Amino acid sequence: MFRWFFLCLRSVCLDCRIIQISCSKTRKAPMMKFRRRYTATVCGHRTRSEGKVSAYGETITTRMPIRDGKVAFCLNCLGEMAIRCAWCGAVIFIGDPVTLYIKPSEMELGADTVAYGSDPVCVVGCLGWDCASTGADRTGFWMPHEIERCGYVHRVLSPLEQAMMTGDMC
Repeated sequence: MFRWFFLCLRSVCLDCRIIQISCSKTRKAPMMKFRRRYTATVCGHRTRSEGKVSAYGETITTRMPIRDGKVAFCLNCLGEMAIRCAWCGAVIFIGDPVTLYIKPSEMELGADTVAYGSDPVCVVGCLGWDCASTGADRTGFWMPHEIERCGYVHRVLSPLEQAMMTGDMC
């Protein structure tokens, strides 16, 4: 038999005798409705700074940075910015590392495939076991655009490019 008392938006489970947000015995979900909500500066929707983001049938939990007491996007818009890997079809969420491989001439770009550059055309892929040869193939991150509601590849040097710049390849 479970009895609950509410004290200052917290609950006490008399069986566990702990002040809690969630109980190991009753498996109650965390009390999300009392967390602070923000108005996103880019999309204008009301949102929390952390929560679940869903796209293409997959769900992750993310925490957005708070700058000057504001967040840039809502959780739903972050889900809409997710893309699919050109090679395996895995979901690439905002903040995930990406690879850039040159598109084979026989490959047709699908609706969910993102191209990078024009000569040669590269396609954005994930860093999954089935796609990338090694972790050294990481060439950027899928990031949200600062002004528009879309994502882009934030290009960084790959570990191989960094090693070539130092001249210590041997």
